[in-house]
Amino acid sequence: MLTLLAGMLLLVAGTARDEAPVVPAHRQASHATIITINGPIDSMTVQSVRRRLADAVDEGSDAIVIRLNTPGGELMSTLELCRMLKEDAPANTTAWISPHAFSAGTIIALACRSVVIQPGGMFGDSAPVSPLGPIPQAERAKLESPILTEVIDSARRNHRDERLVQAFVSVGVELWLLRNTATGERICVDAGEYEAIFGEAPPSTIPSITPSTQLEGAGEDVLTPFFEQFSAPTAGAAPSDLSSMMQRPSSRPRLGSDDADEWELVEQIVSNDRLLALTPGQGRDYGLVDGFVGDEAEMKRFLGATIITTRDRSWSEALTSFLVSWPVRLVLIVIFIVGTFIEMAAPGTGVFGAG
Repeated sequence: MLTLLAGMLLLVAGTARDEAPVVPAHRQASHATIITINGPIDSMTVQSVRRRLADAVDEGSDAIVIRLNTPGGELMSTLELCRMLKEDAPANTTAWISPHAFSAGTIIALACRSVVIQPGGMFGDSAPVSPLGPIPQAERAKLESPILTEVIDSARRNHRDERLVQAFVSVGVELWLLRNTATGERICVDAGEYEAIFGEAPPSTIPSITPSTQLEGAGEDVLTPFFEQFSAPTAGAAPSDLSSMMQRPSSRPRLGSDDADEWELVEQIVSNDRLLALTPGQGRDYGLVDGFVGDEAEMKRFLGATIITTRDRSWSEALTSFLVSWPVRLVLIVIFIVGTFIEMAAPGTGVFGAG
């Protein structure tokens, strides 16, 4: 009887151990705070996140989760949010893509130490755009430069592949995935590094989405990464290497012919005529996603947290963000112009003048 009871106790203890998540020390948390970012990112988003981050730190949170569902936003607001996460937040930061984080959302996610994603989500496609139409090449280079510097710094801080994150931002970054035959480690290489390793040009398996007429003549300038034109490559480095722009050292050395026996081709990641966007499985395979999280209970287990709280933006911040949005601004401008015209047509102060 005692033997049977002892066996049952051991079985229960073993089951409990199996269910308990093993959380790495670098992301183990006691009190985690989720800060939500929904919709376009602007200066009001920065003010709101700053307030909620300060409140979370004051309450003793030792982990910050940025829950992202955004199509993108303003460049300067994005860079300020990245600075806050790197300098003002606790070291234990996690980006929770739930379900989508495109453009600015991806840049913010990369600034966090860990990245998790909701099943069925997607992220990437972070090139700068303009509502006024196509951006001339020189202006695009000026806009891309701080974004590339930011994402590469984030990659080096958090031990991600810096070549991969460039493909989120610039058209013309063409990458292949290699796997170490002994360790299973995966890395991303460009065409120059691939040829230096294997002595031949890499295979192109992703169909082009650019019409062939645009790939000749003037179109070549559009597809050429801006950093090939604005920075001189150092000896032994590929033209697309931005190491000279960064103070933080590169996360890995470039490979050469001596490494050919240790690596094998897995697949082409991105072609030179498109921007990189990833599904959860691709993000995990490429080393950018640390886990899949569908709800707060799973996030709590991911962090090993005892307490987890959520801080949404206040109603006043939501109202202010709505009032300063461009559609509302345009409506108010139209009302102002119409009201002014009516007042000028009908002398005297009336309803339109007050409006």
